[in-house]
Amino acid sequence: MTGSKNATLAILFSVVIVDLIGFGIVVPILPFYARAYEASAALARVFGPFAAGLLYDLADRAPFLLAAALVGIACALSVRLPEPAE
Repeated sequence: MTGSKNATLAILFSVVIVDLIGFGIVVPILPFYARAYEASAALARVFGPFAAGLLYDLADRAPFLLAAALVGIACALSVRLPEPAE
């Protein structure tokens, strides 16, 4: 029983470390992206959770998580797409 408990804790610890490293890399550069794309991160932080909560209450869990994943993928791809030539 001790071996499986240690393995579970090791996996949990690894996931938390990777998550914290990701936050440490992404969060400091968010203001630069907000200025570059003329976005207001403050408004998104204020109204985003309320909108997400309403959607979560209206829909079942799976469609909401799928939609959130698709929006995240679209946002990631839109940052990587080249700008149109002028």
